[in-house]
Amino acid sequence: PLSWLRFMEVLKEAELPEGDLCLSMNRVWEIAESVGIEFTYDVVAALQFIDTYGDIIYIDEEGLREWVFTRPEDMLEVMKSLIVDKPLGIDSRRALQAIREEGFVDWKSLGLIWNANGFRQHGPLTRLFVEAGLAIEMKTGIIVTSRLPQHVHLEQALLPLENECEITV
Repeated sequence: PLSWLRFMEVLKEAELPEGDLCLSMNRVWEIAESVGIEFTYDVVAALQFIDTYGDIIYIDEEGLREWVFTRPEDMLEVMKSLIVDKPLGIDSRRALQAIREEGFVDWKSLGLIWNANGFRQHGPLTRLFVEAGLAIEMKTGIIVTSRLPQHVHLEQALLPLENECEITV
């Protein structure tokens, strides 16, 4: 439908507050209504359609369905902040070293890295990375799968964290 195309255009043009990388579903509903899409199933179907073409990231899963990432290309910068050694202060330098050596970053350090890079909305970003298989969520932080040392297999990385046992894959 034409309203879906207009919806896509307005989503892509929507202003994001500085440091935000996604729109809340409340804002998405406002945009949908402004272009004549009123029913829940139509909004979700339109988001899934637009996501299929790569213009947005919308994942209808718990913890992510409340967010729409309108600039998928920005996710590269977020991932780069975890894999490129670009320390932005003493605290982020230590965190980046831990990622490089162990592939693990605790929640506080993850927040420091993302804040230093100007990224807010840590919850949706973490959920997106876990859903995409780029990270494994643990109680005390995340394992950045691409940063596990080459000699360490995933099972070995999880072994010291075995007591955490709430692994979300």
